Amino acid sequence: MANVFLISILLIGNSIPKWYLNNGNQEYNTAYYFVGLGEGESYNEATKSAQMDIASQIKTKIDSSLESKTTQVTGDQNSYNKNVKLNIKSSTNAILNGVEFVKKERINDSFYVLAILEKSKYLSGLETELDKMKNEIEEINNLENNKFILLKEYVKAEKKMKEFYQKKILYDAISNNEYMISSIFRNINFNTKIKNITSEIYLEVVAGENQEGKEGETLRKAVIFEVKYKKEGIAKFPITVKEGNGKILGKFTTDENGQVKVYPTIFTDETKKGKITASVDLLKMPTEIKDDFKNTKVYAHYSREKEKGVSFLVNVVDEKNRKIKDINRKITRLITKGGNSISEKSNLELSGKIIVNEISKVESFGGTMYIANISLDLNVINSRNNLILSSMNCKGKGMGKNKSQAINSAYKKMKISQKSFSMMIAEAKEKLK
Repeated sequence: MANVFLISILLIGNSIPKWYLNNGNQEYNTAYYFVGLGEGESYNEATKSAQMDIASQIKTKIDSSLESKTTQVTGDQNSYNKNVKLNIKSSTNAILNGVEFVKKERINDSFYVLAILEKSKYLSGLETELDKMKNEIEEINNLENNKFILLKEYVKAEKKMKEFYQKKILYDAISNNEYMISSIFRNINFNTKIKNITSEIYLEVVAGENQEGKEGETLRKAVIFEVKYKKEGIAKFPITVKEGNGKILGKFTTDENGQVKVYPTIFTDETKKGKITASVDLLKMPTEIKDDFKNTKVYAHYSREKEKGVSFLVNVVDEKNRKIKDINRKITRLITKGGNSISEKSNLELSGKIIVNEISKVESFGGTMYIANISLDLNVINSRNNLILSSMNCKGKGMGKNKSQAINSAYKKMKISQKSFSMMIAEAKEKLK
């Protein structure tokens, strides 16, 4: 029975490489190398297993190192801990370039691999990376530049700082000597630097406030916005300006004085007042600091100047010369909102004919539906001489169970741009002078 047991051991030993059984320690001293062993049903599988073996050893060292100390970075009397824990996957990615596969062997259907990572060689490369990153971080920390550029650089540097400490933990875990950094470097805190800047940035109206003008016309003087850090203008800062109707007037970058100059169109409410809004263009901001600027905005106010209103006769019909109440009602509201009035005796006629351009049929879950596309050429006509003073085009689209419903739906959904309408009225008034 003892002989059978001895034979079994010998057979097992003969089916596995000797270097695999002794962990390769005879050739590669673990004081100078990480040694990884891998077994699998293919060389690829065995290679990955050997890599994971080395990564697991490094992770154990990292975990042990983190238990005994926590890397601290302080700044502006605040400190925060950067506990950097590398999982096996990220450890593997970090060491792939340094691993060498020194033995491969196949026995029957099993594949065996011996991998090594020379500690001194790997640490040398890691130290070079750390030196480079440390220099880049120190350069950014010492920058004196435009505040917007600084913000973007600080956000990048904060990411680089996290990567730096991750690599430092890896270095310290493998090396007998800690990678040294100065107390000045430890005190660098880019998050604090970012907050110190964002908390002091604001927008201000420096010219063009409280003007008066005619509805639909541009203000006579420019409205000037300025982006400031404390009391200093910030150049190259991105802002968005919206008109009184909420539409974007434009996206701008501040000039060398931190200013943006705009000539907005006047859109007022029932109180004859309006405003334009300047805010930080969040799309141009690094994701990490968007929230800091969500409420950073300023308003420039204006009002509609008192002027003698003009009366209009409204006459919008369909192709059969029938008045369309929904469209006429929309136009009437826009006329009165602009300080003008409606009169059947007026010599100024707002007229147009609605054309049904297309009706298409579509099949849906609810059955057959019809889609109508309509258009309207709206004109301001001086009935004394039948001259067209100004005009605009409108379009509508509607859906219904039959053609008639689709057309009526398009009437209700027709959009008449307030800006275009105001400009059309203003142009007509100007030609009447």
